[in-house]
Amino acid sequence: MTLYDDYDAPPYIHVDGGLVARAEAAVSPLDHGFMHGDGCFEALVVTEGRIFMLDAHLERMRRSLRALRIDYDLDRLRTAIAEVVHANGLGEASFVKAIVSRGASPAPSPDPRGLVPTCVVFGEPLMHMVDKQAERAGITLKTAAVRRNGPETLDAKIKSLNYLNPILAKIEAIEAGADEALLLDTNGEVAEATTENIFVVHGGRLRTPSSSAALEGVTRGVVERLATDLGMASERARLTLADVYSADEVFLTSTAGGVIPVGAVDGRRPDHGPLGPVTRALRDAYERVLTDPAFTTGLDELLPKPGRRRAS
Repeated sequence: MTLYDDYDAPPYIHVDGGLVARAEAAVSPLDHGFMHGDGCFEALVVTEGRIFMLDAHLERMRRSLRALRIDYDLDRLRTAIAEVVHANGLGEASFVKAIVSRGASPAPSPDPRGLVPTCVVFGEPLMHMVDKQAERAGITLKTAAVRRNGPETLDAKIKSLNYLNPILAKIEAIEAGADEALLLDTNGEVAEATTENIFVVHGGRLRTPSSSAALEGVTRGVVERLATDLGMASERARLTLADVYSADEVFLTSTAGGVIPVGAVDGRRPDHGPLGPVTRALRDAYERVLTDPAFTTGLDELLPKPGRRRAS
């Protein structure tokens, strides 16, 4: 677990079009994001001056905003992300979160009409979710009693600010002494972890849930692509807990964590341990593409050129 007692926070946050001192950054208490979870977000990583899968993240943001009927210029967001990283000196290794809400209401009302979107972007030094010791043992998962909501309630394709569902699952995991929660969908099939997608390996074949309650993870898509490049068979399939319990290997994927080995699910340990051959190969391949121009965008490509004024 990461503790923040001595955390030296980056000094600047981007709020509604400009950089402000972190201590002065503010959003209205009547903002729909704060009051109702009405908005969406993306999380990105930066390594050696390059943003990983920026276009894929912004495309997912575009789809989420369109589904929520929030109109926001994503070109402004691209520049804001680069400015936050540059201003805070976070180009070597950082985690960036970009948030767009429907905006502040003149009264505490859920009425969405006529609001101007709020945009906040902040960056933090990248803190690995799993250190080397934990990687050898793998993280532990507990299957949560709370179910992952599906498209009949709140579609997982919308990466919204409403994260109450996975937070309740995370609380279950913490209280049970596990590192992370595994969520099933309303049909009892495996969906995802609280902020990660899940993969299982059976006989060298890679499988990940096809459940409509699972987020279309950007990192999940990259791992599927890497598996193809490595000649591994992979599929999206309907998975149950029995598929997880009987797996040779289990791992999670996320933007912040990359490929995360799992050591046990509800006390059951994968046959090949937390870092089996498939997990290890995909983790190593993933770490190599974090700075590959085919998967990344350079910060210098996004920042205004010296001597050129950015349009207001």
